[in-house]
Amino acid sequence: MQYVDSTGVEYNYRYNTITIWNDSTVAIQLEIGFSEMGRNLIDSIKSKIFLLPRHLTPNEQHFDTGGISEELKKFLDFEIDNHVHLSKVLNPGEKCVMTFGVLTDIKYPDPTTPYETEFLTSREKTSAISLRLKINDTLIIPCGQISGIQK
Repeated sequence: MQYVDSTGVEYNYRYNTITIWNDSTVAIQLEIGFSEMGRNLIDSIKSKIFLLPRHLTPNEQHFDTGGISEELKKFLDFEIDNHVHLSKVLNPGEKCVMTFGVLTDIKYPDPTTPYETEFLTSREKTSAISLRLKINDTLIIPCGQISGIQK
């Protein structure tokens, strides 16, 4: 999809909707957002990568054929630089749907590929599971964690 900002600059807009299911028997704490390190990594490329606010996130991945909605255009025009952070408790059997967007000025190569964007998980030396957003084979951005909630 194409997006044109208020100064007339044209961008490719891509997005990927991801669902996290809590299939465990305990509640989990989900934290999603880009850390300072992640934002610095994003700043090193010619694209803006961001988490869409909840009210702009569809219930599942779909492909818009009607272009950019008025609500999304308003977000891209005025709110894109406000970093969105998602903090949510997921009880057993619950899910959380989130959408990551990518804006790239059309004069630069688009880093996204529709079949490579995914969440990567890893458990390091802590009890939390680290989350990273893989945009392509060379662009992987830390973006949050999942941790169990102790009763």
